[in-house]
Amino acid sequence: PLAVLWVNLHGGFIFGIILVATFGAGNGVAWLAKSGPDPSANRERLMALSLLTLACLGASFLNPNGWRLHEHILSLAGQPIVTFSTDEMQLTNFHHPGMRGFVLQLFLVAVLFAIARPRFRATEAVLMVVWGYWALQGMRNVPLFGIVATPILARHFNAFLEEHRDSSMWRGYRRITANIAAVNQSAGGVVIVVIAIGLMCCALAMPSWRTEVEATRFPVDAVRFLRSHPDVVPGRMFNEDNWGGYLLLEWPEQKVF
Repeated sequence: PLAVLWVNLHGGFIFGIILVATFGAGNGVAWLAKSGPDPSANRERLMALSLLTLACLGASFLNPNGWRLHEHILSLAGQPIVTFSTDEMQLTNFHHPGMRGFVLQLFLVAVLFAIARPRFRATEAVLMVVWGYWALQGMRNVPLFGIVATPILARHFNAFLEEHRDSSMWRGYRRITANIAAVNQSAGGVVIVVIAIGLMCCALAMPSWRTEVEATRFPVDAVRFLRSHPDVVPGRMFNEDNWGGYLLLEWPEQKVF
């Protein structure tokens, strides 16, 4: 069900399928290497995740364009002009301000290897390598690496600290994390969330409400003029990429390019 929802919302659904397949590949490596206390469990997980990957892939065809959506995404991925002209699809630039979190996480990986020398499970190793590769290949994939890598790093840091329970580092860590847990529990924000959902439902129930589009950022006057004077500018339209969504909303009969 999530695959059906995702494929009809955003082209990034393909990475969801790759993520499931990556977990399956990790269990496949563990099964072949006979690692872990129960190698047969790795085989069972491999089979389950393989079936889940195929099910998600099949579900992704339940969109208005069917298999043509997948063809379109793959054709875009193979075009150098798309890679070189779209910021988020370019090779990761460590000087970009948005990459500071990624740099910090890579630093934490280095620290983990230096002080804890973890023994990654096969699945963890496959996840880190595959998604580390994707993160380096395109800046838009960096958040996906963060989602995958953070739980792995947390598990090994916790295991390292458990082995040094008597150290001052452990006591300081427990004191800080206990404080964070207390703050989190006291600031759950349940009332605020309920109020926000209620206001959102009220807004959705009133179709007369509309967020105005800023004329300083989008061609509001130009679109209004062209729609009322369709004969002034004949032929196909070439538009700026950032205006595409606005044009689809306000001028649906005109194809964006």
